[in-house]
Amino acid sequence: MEETDELANEKRGEYEPRNIQVIKRIGAKDKQKYEFNMLSKDKLEILKETTKYFKKLLGSNLYQEVLTNLIEGRKQYYLIARILKENRNIEVIKNILLIQLNCIGGIDLKEREERIDEMIEEGQKLKKYFFAHNENENKLNSYSYKLQGALKTNNIEEFMKLFTLFYGSLKIPMPNCEAIKVLLKEPEYFRLLGYSYLYGLGVKLEKKEVEGGNKNEE
Repeated sequence: MEETDELANEKRGEYEPRNIQVIKRIGAKDKQKYEFNMLSKDKLEILKETTKYFKKLLGSNLYQEVLTNLIEGRKQYYLIARILKENRNIEVIKNILLIQLNCIGGIDLKEREERIDEMIEEGQKLKKYFFAHNENENKLNSYSYKLQGALKTNNIEEFMKLFTLFYGSLKIPMPNCEAIKVLLKEPEYFRLLGYSYLYGLGVKLEKKEVEGGNKNEE
């Protein structure tokens, strides 16, 4: 008797999970109801690849929301925008960005992680510049707010206009890293990299980082 392909794969340790139904109980005890979602094989693979990022969300009230977004096929950008607006739990944003990167997928995820790091670094550099030169922080906050508006509407032209004009107003060179080229050429990465930049602008700088920025500017 011939083995089926599924049985043969299982014996070779190559068994792949089928779709899984997820049942979610919501509501108060007296008004509980159930939601049913189908977790596809692709989403199971994403969950497997992003386990380390989800672990870093444990203990925060964002874990369930990020997971629900993934299961229901929603992008994480609205949540990231809300975290930035509330100015709380900002430190977890990078993990959420990396989860969203895995949802976008592709064969060059490692290279795309490097682009995320580049945009975060550019945001941090600009923030250090403001501290080092005693610039008005309200100006930076206004810039961040306007960039968020462009990201929410997925308007790359407006984002780049604000980006270019702001660096020009400070009379400092505009970033020319590889991430900027990806942001311009590949629309699916625009908001991912744009929010990476905003995350860099929003992270809290330690005193030694500010002092380091002063030294570098001398």
